[in-house]
Amino acid sequence: MEKHLRGITISFLKLCLFPLILLVVSCGKDKFPQRIFPKCEPITAQIAAATNQLKVDYSLNVNAADFDKVEWSFGDGGTASTFNPSYTYKEAKTVQVSVKLTNKCGEQATITRSVTVVQDVVPSVATGSSSRVNNTTANVTFQLLNVGLPAATQYGICYSYINSSPQVGTADTKSLSSVSAGDSAVIALSNLTPGVSYYYCSYIMDSNGKYHYGEIKKFETTSADIWTGLVAYYDFNTDTGTQIKDLSGKNNTGTLKIGADIITTGRNNKTEKVLRLDGESGYLDVNDHESLRPNKLSISLWFRIPEGLDTSSTALNKQLYYKSDFTTAEFELYSAWIKSEGRDHNLRIHADVKPQINNDCSKSVVWGGLMA
Repeated sequence: MEKHLRGITISFLKLCLFPLILLVVSCGKDKFPQRIFPKCEPITAQIAAATNQLKVDYSLNVNAADFDKVEWSFGDGGTASTFNPSYTYKEAKTVQVSVKLTNKCGEQATITRSVTVVQDVVPSVATGSSSRVNNTTANVTFQLLNVGLPAATQYGICYSYINSSPQVGTADTKSLSSVSAGDSAVIALSNLTPGVSYYYCSYIMDSNGKYHYGEIKKFETTSADIWTGLVAYYDFNTDTGTQIKDLSGKNNTGTLKIGADIITTGRNNKTEKVLRLDGESGYLDVNDHESLRPNKLSISLWFRIPEGLDTSSTALNKQLYYKSDFTTAEFELYSAWIKSEGRDHNLRIHADVKPQINNDCSKSVVWGGLMA
């Protein structure tokens, strides 16, 4: 019995222990695999931003580290996960931009910077009309349409009688301040040269120092002072409806009557408002006033004969102006009318003055011989 147990033990040792020894010996020939831990440099980075209006191109100036994850936050709720993203904002503002970097070691760093987004808007102006033009003075109108972004602070009027395209540096200028967008301002020009044509326009300088201009317009100074002692002046450009303002300051307001109207094509086909009369029924009525009965009076006007009118007809007789009661013809003082000469299509302008009772003059005076 003992021999059998010894035999079983030896057999077990041969069957189990020997393969185990072989396994240990066999495994001893190779090394176990070793885990390699990455070596990571400290994260250092800076955010670079290139702005173009509302669009910003972002990038990172970093060391040689590799990143497993990049998380951008653009300061207005927008995000991105690319290394060099571009982002467009909805409006100009200053934002705090951040990016969180995660390297291969699992280390994280958050980089932030402030970015100002600017939306440049080009400013614009308009050139208004001229008024109260005299021999050495005139008023011109400046209009600010858009102040721009960033807001412009330099604007005004350029004017010159030498340069037909006036600009800052080549013409006289008159500057303004504190004009709101959409508002107009009247600029008084002085020390002008009498009897010449002046060209003028509005100007504005943007935040980059570039000038922008409105439409170039023109006015003509008079050869003599016509505003001193002025009793009535009707521009027609400033009025709508049937009431025509007197710009002389004497309040001799006129009223359009019986078909008289204002049209928008003036002398030499200029875009300006003028009074249109048919010479038969329509007229501009002005109430009697002390200022209309002076010892001396000068009346200035221009008129155009309609195309197709037969100026050779002796029946042509058109009233230009007269001072009297329109319905009764009483209180007559002065008048002028145009009449055909009946030859060579010439026209004669007649002007009459009727002295008032007890005046030193004893008879009416008639001027003739003015050819048009």
